[in-house]
Amino acid sequence: MTSYITTWFDHICVVPPGNYDEKSFTAAINILVNALHPSITASIDASNVMSITTDYYYESFRIYTDNEVMNKINIVKNGYIDQANTSDPQSINENLCNTKAVSHIYSGKYPGNTTGDDTFTVNRLVLHPINNIYLTSSNLGSYDTISAFSDNCIKKLPITTDYGFMIVDQLVSVGDYLNCGNTTLSTLQFHLRDGRGRIINLYGNYITFSIVFDIK
Repeated sequence: MTSYITTWFDHICVVPPGNYDEKSFTAAINILVNALHPSITASIDASNVMSITTDYYYESFRIYTDNEVMNKINIVKNGYIDQANTSDPQSINENLCNTKAVSHIYSGKYPGNTTGDDTFTVNRLVLHPINNIYLTSSNLGSYDTISAFSDNCIKKLPITTDYGFMIVDQLVSVGDYLNCGNTTLSTLQFHLRDGRGRIINLYGNYITFSIVFDIK
């Protein structure tokens, strides 16, 4: 996961891989932002509200959104200009709920100023790497189903277990059916995708499911 943060210059801050809770994730962010400038800190309160703030009135920061990164913002990496990966920014914006089209600039308050906007606030961190997975098929559904990324999603599977455990989806509804009339069923294709439409690598694990065909 990567956070694209700008102070006077644009920087890439890489969060080490790991299984985080709210406190440990905030601590990891704090190490990264504090290394950019000692005035920038990340903290979390008793209600699990995370804040990134600066207490120095000459310092300002922003966290680029995916939209900005994917529009080819140049980032400083190891002292050199690095062109951000525009197809897959691998950012933590989803974790931070930083999903607006344009990022906001947060600046330290001048002495005596109590109205300055110096704090980026996350009311609830999103730490599930995948919230839902989608079973898609280019053969079934007659392209009359919708999702955020595709019109051939045939099943949405909520993530109900922690990392490394088996997901079992047993929801059955008599009214939940897809029209596959006038469809050639000799060869079927299925893909598992995440919420952004990316194919999920199962790393050798398996998936089983059943499809029932009926005449309406």
